[in-house]
Amino acid sequence: RSIMPSSVRNSSVPSPTGSNLERKRRRIFGFRVAFDHAGRDDGRSMGGCYLVGVTTSSFVAFGERSGLQQSRQFWGIEDGGRKYEGSTHHSSPSSSRRSSRHASSGNSNRSNSTSSTSHGMTLSRSEAPRNADNVLFGSRELITVVVDMDARTLTYWRDGRFLGTLVTNLPRSGHLYPVAVPFNAGVSVGITGMDGEPLSALSEFHNAQKRARKEKDDLRRQTLSTQRSNLIQNKRITPQLYSVLQNIFSWYATEETPPGTEVTLDAISVSRLWYRCGMKLSHLRGVLDASCAERGGAEPLVKASEFIEIVARVVAEEEEEAEAKKDKDCAFPDCISGGLVGSMGVRSLGSGGMGTDVPSSFEVGDKVEVSEGYERYGDAASGPLRPGYRGTVMEVQRGPRGDRQSVRVMHNGRRWWYQPQALLSERSGLLESRAVRFLRTILRSHGYDHTTLEPLWGKTVTSESWQLGDLVAPVRLSAKYARAA
Repeated sequence: RSIMPSSVRNSSVPSPTGSNLERKRRRIFGFRVAFDHAGRDDGRSMGGCYLVGVTTSSFVAFGERSGLQQSRQFWGIEDGGRKYEGSTHHSSPSSSRRSSRHASSGNSNRSNSTSSTSHGMTLSRSEAPRNADNVLFGSRELITVVVDMDARTLTYWRDGRFLGTLVTNLPRSGHLYPVAVPFNAGVSVGITGMDGEPLSALSEFHNAQKRARKEKDDLRRQTLSTQRSNLIQNKRITPQLYSVLQNIFSWYATEETPPGTEVTLDAISVSRLWYRCGMKLSHLRGVLDASCAERGGAEPLVKASEFIEIVARVVAEEEEEAEAKKDKDCAFPDCISGGLVGSMGVRSLGSGGMGTDVPSSFEVGDKVEVSEGYERYGDAASGPLRPGYRGTVMEVQRGPRGDRQSVRVMHNGRRWWYQPQALLSERSGLLESRAVRFLRTILRSHGYDHTTLEPLWGKTVTSESWQLGDLVAPVRLSAKYARAA
């Protein structure tokens, strides 16, 4: 996201002497910028395509990828070591990205030469000294820019070190706007005047963001806790749920059950129930084998109490496993209770708001879902997970410096690498537990709302009530379709 303060008018100022010969005041202004990349330490490279400079009011394509580099309305520098001076030549987004990375790798033999696919030019180290990570500026480094409208130049400093007058050929007239453009999703940028402190502004922003996220996460946990209490208490299913399961079981009976007799199902009917509930066939085989042995080899019959007992056993097992994981996570409770690792990545926001390393909340075998806005993180939108789908973590990979992390997830036989910001871990407390999800599948597939245990049939579908797989019908059918039905 680009942030642009108010414009600075490129115009002359009359001398207060009242003389007919007006003297032009030196037209100079400055601003300061800092980027905060949650996955990078101070001064580390952010990967290229981070821009700091000025633009005109004619440029409006901030929503287009690499649109500013390709335009004729940008004058400034890129963290990878390129400068842009409003050239009429255009480049493709991919070539611009490659060029910036090429520049940051230390290849200086292309300095001051215009690429055939990019109007940006690579600055040599003698023209613009790099930092310790071989970039013009890295994460949380303070960039100061002085714009000289008369000399038509941009001069840069990094953390107080003079980099040089790196950009020339500013437009002779019109309005110019300071502009700072990050490349990756989740990166924050602060931009102030010369008397401001971008890092302090970022700190305030992060603290406010942290508070808002904590409030949102706490509300989500409270909602999940309320829904869970309708289904499970003390690791056991509630009496209300027990009654609903009995009712569901009775729907599959092919014969009327005499009063005072427990409902039973034959092998075919109970198999239909098992399939609809999404339960393991191994449990069904165990019940059928036990019934067959009890009846001396006759056709097995399954009682309602046996079905509910298996449901309760699965719930208890899932609850025990979840509690074991919770005890394991107590080694770093702040990371999990705050929900920052699962939803924000591998850094949490400390009191300064600038981020500190924390242990990863993703482990092999974890169940994960995509987070809100997951499409912004890399190529997550092309992966197998969609909102509500749950995948399994197959591998967790960190970068060579330990400042990057990728999570490999499998869903429906497909494997995909995700950035941690695109995922929510089951252990963050922001997802339904496996036990609740198991019960929700049973209830929803039989027309019950798992949050209230009330039936859904006959009720009007709302924007919040429907889910994928629901069977719905129009409220009113025309006479033509009614007769056909």
